[in-house]
Amino acid sequence: MAKPSLTPQKVRKIEALIRAWNTKLTMKILIPELKLKLGITTTRQTLYSYTSIKKAYQTRKKELKGKPNVVVIKDSQDNLVLLHRIERLIAENKALVEKTKRQTAFIVEIAKSAKNNPSVMEIMVNIKTKLTKN
Repeated sequence: MAKPSLTPQKVRKIEALIRAWNTKLTMKILIPELKLKLGITTTRQTLYSYTSIKKAYQTRKKELKGKPNVVVIKDSQDNLVLLHRIERLIAENKALVEKTKRQTAFIVEIAKSAKNNPSVMEIMVNIKTKLTKN
């Protein structure tokens, strides 16, 4: 029996990409996207040999069939650079939001401690005064 060319992890990644697809879906478009986004080089025949991928592809294709046609623009190098920049900025924004949440929680805990400790309260008032002057 032939060895499977796709690992279970790759199969799940391909299925996820197909489920998230929002434009016209054809194998001619999908195969290069797999290489570009997931680094997976494969063929239509290989993809169809995996029942779960075949089913995800057919299901998503049916779902997209009822939607209005979206003009598919070939990704130029500039579009890819912009896409990667957007993805990086989204990840950076998410990290900053998490950092802000942690810092806010830290400040809240300091404020709770300041209620019972006059020296901490004095420091907080001095810092607040200094920051509001700028």
